[in-house]
Amino acid sequence: ADESSKETATDLAWIDLQNVYVGLSPPVAPNSSFDVTGNYLAQAQEFAKIMNAFVAEWEAFATGLQTSYNGAKQTLENARSEHEGKRELCDKSQEVFESSYCQWLAGAESALDKHEDCWETGSDSFNLVKSTVLNSAEQRKQEYAAMQKILCFVQMLQQSFDPNATDTAAMRTAACDGLAVSTSFLDLVNLDIPHQSTPNLGNLTLKPGDAVWKDVQYAAFPENAQAAPVMACASGASPATSTQGPESSYSLY
Repeated sequence: ADESSKETATDLAWIDLQNVYVGLSPPVAPNSSFDVTGNYLAQAQEFAKIMNAFVAEWEAFATGLQTSYNGAKQTLENARSEHEGKRELCDKSQEVFESSYCQWLAGAESALDKHEDCWETGSDSFNLVKSTVLNSAEQRKQEYAAMQKILCFVQMLQQSFDPNATDTAAMRTAACDGLAVSTSFLDLVNLDIPHQSTPNLGNLTLKPGDAVWKDVQYAAFPENAQAAPVMACASGASPATSTQGPESSYSLY
């Protein structure tokens, strides 16, 4: 928009410069005829005064014209200079935007290429850890159940010395042998591997150098502030250090 306004200002300055010459009314030359029957010297002197005034008027007219022209010309040059500076700034901003986009896209595409390998490696690690943890949990359950039975038999021995006990040793032994120990609190959760997604870049695969890139990205530019020639993304561009891309629809996970 700024570049467009500077272009418009330049056009107006050029029109102002042209208008310096439009509608001008230069002084009209005086009548140079002489009356040969009269006083020739007096007429010549009078005519000299008229011509002097005419020349002075033309000189003032030319000076004013030069001043107007110089002012209009300077305005035009200033407008052109300001417009050129704004155009260069806009072109540089476009260059930075396209270069940054290419770098980000290279990094995103690299991440997509590595995603499958990363998923397989992560899945293998998950399954290995899961197997180890499940074995450990099963061992803890067996140890806990064995400990509870040991405690049961210890209590049985203690009761055998109780003269008021009503149950027999056989009954207590059977109770410990058939003891059902709950180990549900040692059960593990979250044993399922996360769902594998299919990453994609959505509509961000369009890049500088594609046939419709300029029409899509710069469609809103005014007629008198068109985008500079697009620099296509280089093949195998280095990935950007930032993983944050342009705002649009995309998904990596």
